[in-house]
Amino acid sequence: AKDFRKARGDLERVLDVFPADAEARQRLAGVLLGLGEDAKAAGAVRDALRADPKRLPAVARDLLLQADMLEEKFPGSPSVPAGWLEKGLAAAGKGTSDAKARAAIADVLKAASAAKTDAERLRVLRAGVKGL
Repeated sequence: AKDFRKARGDLERVLDVFPADAEARQRLAGVLLGLGEDAKAAGAVRDALRADPKRLPAVARDLLLQADMLEEKFPGSPSVPAGWLEKGLAAAGKGTSDAKARAAIADVLKAASAAKTDAERLRVLRAGVKGL
């Protein structure tokens, strides 16, 4: 229903009882992004992977869906979804304990930083996230 404030409260209550619930942390990331709190959303991405490093493929799918949502919300501004993907990926890299995944994320971020335009950066980031 897109009631992000209510969803945030519900998820925070779940996490009060079950602090290691990686799925709740992953969902919280999307809710916080919907509330415009992208730094906290990135922290939730990091925490979800700290709780369960095997969630990276699911987190990557969520990052792509969230980028799609931002692209619809800010048409003609590829810097917005690209910026979120960079923040989300950087947080995922900090959250995962898998050295191979961290290296893959670093490679994606490096390739994106070489892009000449925001549209190209977004394309590179999307392709890299799909490969995680």
